[in-house]
Amino acid sequence: MNDDDLIVVIGAIGAVLSIIIAAIRFYGRHMMKSGVGLDDWFLLLSVVTLVIADVIVVVANVTYPESAKNALHKGKDDAQYTYGQDDIDYTRLSFFSAILYFTTVSTTKLSILLMYKRIFSIDRYFRLQIMALIVTTAGFWISMTVSNLLNCIPIEMSWIPSDDESKYCFNYNVYWLACGIVECILDLVILIMPVRVVYGLKLSQGRRIAVAGVFLLGVFVIISGIVKVARSYIPGSR
Repeated sequence: MNDDDLIVVIGAIGAVLSIIIAAIRFYGRHMMKSGVGLDDWFLLLSVVTLVIADVIVVVANVTYPESAKNALHKGKDDAQYTYGQDDIDYTRLSFFSAILYFTTVSTTKLSILLMYKRIFSIDRYFRLQIMALIVTTAGFWISMTVSNLLNCIPIEMSWIPSDDESKYCFNYNVYWLACGIVECILDLVILIMPVRVVYGLKLSQGRRIAVAGVFLLGVFVIISGIVKVARSYIPGSR
């Protein structure tokens, strides 16, 4: 199995797991008769956009299997490089999946923050922290989506090659690196936020550690985010 096939398989598994976990959550809310909250709807939006983005990525990699390598092209002087119609179509699909990416990750963060607000509503200081992070995350979502859409003027230059690309587009690699760093910081803050509140609950020491551990399992998100930033920063590529 090559790297492209592995990406497709991992993406498919991730999408299936996300659908199953979201379905269990909605089923649990129904069985407990607790009603569906705003955090649940944001989670549903996240899953829907994730599945759509995954389908786009799978279609792009299956339909244009060689274009992923061509996208790593670092200069027009490479004699072995030819940017054809397949590469344009692949890059266009990748562009739209990247736009959906910011909706997926941002609505996931907002869902978690709104869940915090619902569960830990007793602590006023914690509620203020949550609201500040909700505003920050919403700002991240809007600004990253808009800047992604406007990274090239006109928008078609995002996937059509140009003799003077710097004239039309900003440095997308630096932009993606900055997005990844900001996202990792947001994830870290969101994940460590409830630890103090959990330790303030009237629970045994063992249960406090167990509950805090559940939240801190999200450290996997931080690690995967760091790997994503490191692997996707390729100066000179599209």
